[in-house]
Amino acid sequence: MKHSPRWLRLPWALGGVLVLGSVLGAAQLMNFNKDVAAGPNDDRARQNALVGQGVVCLGRVDVEGGLLNLGPLQPGAVAEILCYEGQTVRKDTELLKVNDEPFVKKAAEAEAGVQVAEAQLAQARQALEAFKEIIRQQQAAVDGARAKLGAAQAQLDQAERMKKLNFSQVSAEDIELAKRNVEGHKAAVTAEEAKLEQVRKSSPDAKVEEASRNVDYRKAQLEQAREALGRCTLKAPQDGTVLQLLATVGSQYGPQSQTPAVIFAPNGERFVRLEVDQEYASRISLGATATIHDETNVGPVYYGKVLRVGDAFLPIRNPHGPDLMASGSNNRVLEVIVSIEQNSTMPRIGQRMRATIGGAATAVR
Repeated sequence: MKHSPRWLRLPWALGGVLVLGSVLGAAQLMNFNKDVAAGPNDDRARQNALVGQGVVCLGRVDVEGGLLNLGPLQPGAVAEILCYEGQTVRKDTELLKVNDEPFVKKAAEAEAGVQVAEAQLAQARQALEAFKEIIRQQQAAVDGARAKLGAAQAQLDQAERMKKLNFSQVSAEDIELAKRNVEGHKAAVTAEEAKLEQVRKSSPDAKVEEASRNVDYRKAQLEQAREALGRCTLKAPQDGTVLQLLATVGSQYGPQSQTPAVIFAPNGERFVRLEVDQEYASRISLGATATIHDETNVGPVYYGKVLRVGDAFLPIRNPHGPDLMASGSNNRVLEVIVSIEQNSTMPRIGQRMRATIGGAATAVR
């Protein structure tokens, strides 16, 4: 077989190199012209070019307000467990009780104190009624004495008139006797009025007021005792589900207790709390659609929309405490809340999910 001389293949090789160089040069020139056209708006142009591209991020399923860490409001040892894990409960359902014996005694003492105070108030009111009757009687005595005085004065006036008319039946001694009678009745009126004033000064109104205030005070003590007794029972703060029981009979709880007794999930629509890195945050906007599935890509696919976008880059939430931020972390993210359309099999609270969010509806201006 004959081979062509190398010098005959050389023009073809040179031609290929020239064509390749022309293509690369044209591409470079186009990029150069684009950069020149962009000028000072180059960064903004690049950012606008990213708008509309999907963002893939991770997060957890959550409910509004997050999970609640519940514990007894009264210190003591757990005496009864009244719920079970996975139980759906209504608001104020009793979940557990701590030893309430000391508080039961205090409530009983406070109730007895109210009964005593109410009895004292009843006695004071009875004394007030009796006092009013005494006042009425003494007032009657004053009125009687005044009436007698009036009669005596009338007799004296009549005797003096008859004396002036020279009636022989009336002597000077009769007039003197009538005057003494008037003076005696005046003294009687003065004495009865003094008794009336003395009785009025002994009015039990102050004792009734004191007894009434004592009843109010004892009732306030009873209310406080009942509230303290009520705090021995941990109740569901709202409708929801008991996710986890961390307390057992005998567990001790106090002001310094760090471990909750019950982890509680309030009823409400579930959503995904996503963690978005700063470099991708500008691609997300309210109302953007999202495709959601388990982080392992196993299970059903869900759909939703961006409901809220955080206003700050914060440390990632600590998965061991849904309401706490992970301390000491330098990795700050933007939280994005994405709804989950209702499905027959909704994801579980706390489940790690992967979401692909569509781009913003408008470019950055």
